Amino acid sequence: MKKFILALLILALHECLFAQQQSENMPQRFMYRVSFAPEIGYRTLVSTANEREIAENRDANEIAQIGFTAGIAAEYAFTQNWSLSVGFAYANRGYQTKTAIFNWSAPAQQSPSESYVSYRFGYIDIPILLTYRFRHDRQWTFFATGGAVPSVFLVRSKALFVNTQNTWTSTDNQRGIGYDRFALFLSAEAGAEYTLSDSFALRLGIVGKRAVAASNPNMATQEYLFSGGLNLGFVWRP
Repeated sequence: MKKFILALLILALHECLFAQQQSENMPQRFMYRVSFAPEIGYRTLVSTANEREIAENRDANEIAQIGFTAGIAAEYAFTQNWSLSVGFAYANRGYQTKTAIFNWSAPAQQSPSESYVSYRFGYIDIPILLTYRFRHDRQWTFFATGGAVPSVFLVRSKALFVNTQNTWTSTDNQRGIGYDRFALFLSAEAGAEYTLSDSFALRLGIVGKRAVAASNPNMATQEYLFSGGLNLGFVWRP
């Protein structure tokens, strides 16, 4: 992901320095978009030697979980192909444990049959992204996007889900102790935009994000969150 973003920066710098853009070929300077991305999230664990066994047990018992990112962005085209955008979004990332199955020898009427624990992290994202576009024809434009996503940590939610007689119930515990207030993610995306009119386009991309630093740097077992999925958007060019 770092190499992908670095390549975009080098190409953008080259075009700004050497490309001669004709004014009549310039797209609309400003664009705005709304987007929603269902994503699959997980984490990488880095632990001290004393907690290596704990990290190994967590890796064996924790799995990915579905989350999402939803937001808005303003984009400025500084050449025919290159643009810079700044956005504001809410991101829900996390992971969960595998479902535990209970086999009771003599179960009572209200004995649970299965359960799992969900860990979710709420962030306010401020994505700062560089985009390269290549127009294929009048309808289709392909793009590649990369950049940094400064984030503000809001809350960590731990929820226990229990299935009793085919009815799921949950208990939620929200806390953020031990987690940094600010985080930084790297983001990379590739996809296409379908032009509906001179002012509107639909956007679909495959996006991935990864934390640069641990979300809990003061703990013995540190978590590096990452996620990926489909980014669905709507573009307005006034």
